[in-house]
Amino acid sequence: MAARFGDASGAARAQAVNEEKDQPEAAAAYMAAVRAEILQGGDNAGRGQFVGAMMAAAGGTAAVPPSWRSQVSLGGEVERLAEQLMAKRAELADPKPAPGLPAAAAPAYDDPIPGSCRGPQGERVNYKEQQFGPPAWREVTTQDECRRGCDEEPLCVGFDYYEAIGDCRVYGSGPWSGIYAVAGSPDYREHSKTPEQPWTEHSGYPTSVIGGVGGLTNPATATYFCVTRAGGAGSGH
Repeated sequence: MAARFGDASGAARAQAVNEEKDQPEAAAAYMAAVRAEILQGGDNAGRGQFVGAMMAAAGGTAAVPPSWRSQVSLGGEVERLAEQLMAKRAELADPKPAPGLPAAAAPAYDDPIPGSCRGPQGERVNYKEQQFGPPAWREVTTQDECRRGCDEEPLCVGFDYYEAIGDCRVYGSGPWSGIYAVAGSPDYREHSKTPEQPWTEHSGYPTSVIGGVGGLTNPATATYFCVTRAGGAGSGH
């Protein structure tokens, strides 16, 4: 191990001790934490790796004392591999379109209209539903969350939302993603939603097309607002 990664003995160790006297605050904290852990005994080698990693994550590269890094003969290679790993992680978190293919444009929507979405004859429309809870329980608005639910569905024609109770309904023909239960099915009450499957499917209605709004008596006190995909097939008022 020492032959591959470096030997912390002899002249290198003596030089490191001298350099430690003028370390930055972050590096001094790093050394103090690692040394305190070593003095605990037991599996201090395993714990030391964890403590060192956490201190470096909190303070960045500057937190690792240069005098310590200089004793690792393959330190440059380790840092290069770490940078490649972080770059790959960022790439996976935000994938880029394949070369030559344009990035998919986010769906556009018409302006919200007071009332719940209805079909061309005022009938109910097939949908999936999720309740996010009252505004005080949420970090973002229901409209934002609800729109994302429609964004993720290729056959979504629009959505409506009720801010006061956090009710969101995404309309279209399906098939839907993220469904944990189908309303009205024999085992409907036996299922519970999960972070991966938070939606309830409501199907069997006469249409999957939005043609207007309903359930509205006073626009000034409207509960639901209906939003349709701009130019989407099968939607429109």
